[in-house]
Amino acid sequence: MMWVGAVLGFRWAECAGMTANRIDFAAGAVSVDRQLSRAGTLAPPKSASSTRTLACPKWLIDDLAALVDRRKVDRNSDALVFVTRDDRPLDYTNWRRRTWGPACEKAKLPSLRFHDLRSLATTALVAAGVDVKTAQTRLGHSSPQVTLGIYARMTAENDRNASDLVGEIFRPRDGRAMKAKAPAKKRGKNGL
Repeated sequence: MMWVGAVLGFRWAECAGMTANRIDFAAGAVSVDRQLSRAGTLAPPKSASSTRTLACPKWLIDDLAALVDRRKVDRNSDALVFVTRDDRPLDYTNWRRRTWGPACEKAKLPSLRFHDLRSLATTALVAAGVDVKTAQTRLGHSSPQVTLGIYARMTAENDRNASDLVGEIFRPRDGRAMKAKAPAKKRGKNGL
């Protein structure tokens, strides 16, 4: 579930509401058209832009297939992928207290929230050079301003790359001087 949040940028309710038949194991894609409500029932996603189908890395599709198969879930069924030990829908409060909190403590990340994985996914998309429209769509955001203004974080590596790229423009390593073009002289009506 953590990988779905970190790699695909799913909200907790989208992860918790993922059903086996929304994973296209052959195509390597996952569809979001529902989420788990606080009442434990499947409901429409947060917004119209939240409905989406995403390509998924092969290793994550393989992990999801292994989970579904280990639970002996029919891949074409509406069975939830992530459930409690007794196959019931997850309850966010109980899940956070019993599963997420202890896992974060063990990883020495006690203040990490599941929603922070959306920022991680956004930052990874930006760092990888994915165009903002694709990132916005993958995350189910209503606008690119939400993607960049709220979720994306600057990384030290991208800051260093930006510095190197700009430095190369002004002082190229190969010794070339920056050549400024002289402004074109104005010509008369006939171009003369």
